[in-house]
Amino acid sequence: MEEFDKLCNRVMDELYLYMEKKDCKNIIMVAHGAALNAILAVVSNFRTGTGKLRLKNVSISVIESMEVDSKTLASGLPNVEPRLLAYDLSLAEFAMQIS
Repeated sequence: MEEFDKLCNRVMDELYLYMEKKDCKNIIMVAHGAALNAILAVVSNFRTGTGKLRLKNVSISVIESMEVDSKTLASGLPNVEPRLLAYDLSLAEFAMQIS
């Protein structure tokens, strides 16, 4: 079984690859609950996610991509930062948020 910190690093590395693309405005990610919970854990600073949340089947989570300042760029870190806006929404709940 994969260690949780390695899972978090692996899924966040992939998320950053897409978030850093300038022409990529929206990302739809379909994944197993463990991968989604790992992302939610990292993005929420471990306030939710693995061990704290059981995702509904076919739930929707919304993560916004925020550009970061030049100090972060100089450090070699990604130039974007994910921010959790909503998680574990049903389709109806998501539809209400975007309307």
